Amino acid sequence: MKRLLLIVACAWVGVGYADEKILVDAKINGKRSPFIFDTGAFTSVLFPDGAKRLGLKVNAVPTNDAPSQGHATLIGQTEPFNFALGYSALRMSLPILEWPDYLHANADGVLAWSNLRRNIFKIDAVAGKVTGLESLPSEVALCMKFRILTNSELLALEVPRSGAPPEILVVDTGKADGITLRPDFCCSWRGAHRHQPITLHAAYMPGAGLTVKEESWAREFAFGPLTFEDVPIMEANIAEAAFDSPRFAGSIGLAALKHLHFIVNGKEGVVYVRAREGSAPPYEHNRLGAVFVPRDPQNDDLVARVVKGGPAEAVGIRDGDVLLKIGKLDVIKWRTNPKVLPLTRFWERPAGTQLELTLRRGDRVFKTVAVLRDILMPPPFTIELPGQ
Repeated sequence: MKRLLLIVACAWVGVGYADEKILVDAKINGKRSPFIFDTGAFTSVLFPDGAKRLGLKVNAVPTNDAPSQGHATLIGQTEPFNFALGYSALRMSLPILEWPDYLHANADGVLAWSNLRRNIFKIDAVAGKVTGLESLPSEVALCMKFRILTNSELLALEVPRSGAPPEILVVDTGKADGITLRPDFCCSWRGAHRHQPITLHAAYMPGAGLTVKEESWAREFAFGPLTFEDVPIMEANIAEAAFDSPRFAGSIGLAALKHLHFIVNGKEGVVYVRAREGSAPPYEHNRLGAVFVPRDPQNDDLVARVVKGGPAEAVGIRDGDVLLKIGKLDVIKWRTNPKVLPLTRFWERPAGTQLELTLRRGDRVFKTVAVLRDILMPPPFTIELPGQ
């Protein structure tokens, strides 16, 4: 059996799972069971602890893969069970996915788009919830309508373009970030906006592993008629960019969805979208301008990646420095100490917060104090993708 690849796409950020996610309350054999709702996942899965808590029998699956620290692995398949969510009731069986020990989901599993694709429901990214609907509400008369790509296991929309075939936009509720762009589109965007502020975003995703991407800010960004104002933006990782269509343009996560009213009519294969009134909630980005990630899955050192011009660089932190402490908190045993992860909670503290960091560079141990500041600010520009 091959290691899980491009199946579950939820992002586990900052060497730990993002606190921001959409949880749905399902029932398995009558027992309450919280699931992460992830429209960017190719299949639903249960975690081992969830299967154990629910009392489900698990049949082991044969595999030729040797266990590998730091990777997600399919280890079994549950017996059939009754699954209920809102107006949906299914008889199903799910694969069991074992995550690295240091990733904490606070849920029994991941619920993919494929299990709800025949239903009517509303996604409220601001409230972090999904509401099942018996019928379409009257507000859809005020919305733009987009077709759902019927041959995709992800929630993917066909967005019309003038004089060209529709482009494909993936809606990914498993990610806390905003807009991710196909690499060549992102390259064009960066080329046109070289002086925009940049911070760093670290995430773990099966199929892509641990990735570090530069993250910036778009004052206005449009996919065809669908326009966003003041959203974070970065390049898609290798798992996202592998979407099997030359029309794939990018994806939107929770930070972008917070700008929208979003209603899915799975029965007819369409979604209804309109802009929310007022501003979206603040985006809690990396205000340090640095991340600390393992050199590889087998290494415990948390090694610095530093962006130019950020607070971390200003106080002498450089690429390759190894993080030892945040204040008095020893982070060396981050894999086993539940007080350490996710590291994002330190870098996303309010502007003006002072962080005392103890680091090692070669044989030298030193301390420095970084002052967090808002890096991603709304610059005055607009963007037009190639072909639009």
